[in-house]
Amino acid sequence: MTTLCAMTVAGTALPASADTAQSGPVRVDIAPGKGIVVTPDDYWYVRGTFSFTASVTDVGEADDENLFVFVSVPDVIRMTGYQGDRWRCESVEGGVDCTNPDLVVPGEAWPLLTITATGAGYVQDTLDVHAVADSAEWTQTGTPFVYDTSS
Repeated sequence: MTTLCAMTVAGTALPASADTAQSGPVRVDIAPGKGIVVTPDDYWYVRGTFSFTASVTDVGEADDENLFVFVSVPDVIRMTGYQGDRWRCESVEGGVDCTNPDLVVPGEAWPLLTITATGAGYVQDTLDVHAVADSAEWTQTGTPFVYDTSS
């Protein structure tokens, strides 16, 4: 099993991640939900409880199943809930591990996964979502992220 870790970057402007960096038989897309303001420079700015949705699609040439998703979040953030058909998630060091056993065919997506989280303090980092199905090649997407409850 591959171990992934989140790295905090304080005081540094982080570029928006490019979808072109994704490879492998699955594609990950994330969308902001409640509590997230998207700034003009594409940062997700959060001041309390928030949610976001991850969508993972089979873009390979074969059927895939046993999806594993790792959501890398800064240490000041903790998951408070998740929703999605047949998803199972748990908080782990550095983020959240989620699995879905569904079998999907090329072009089909797994059920949407919605994560709800909260935290305390200030951090500027990225929120990254990594995914792999059938122990194939990992893919990832992310977004610059500012969490601030300091004032």
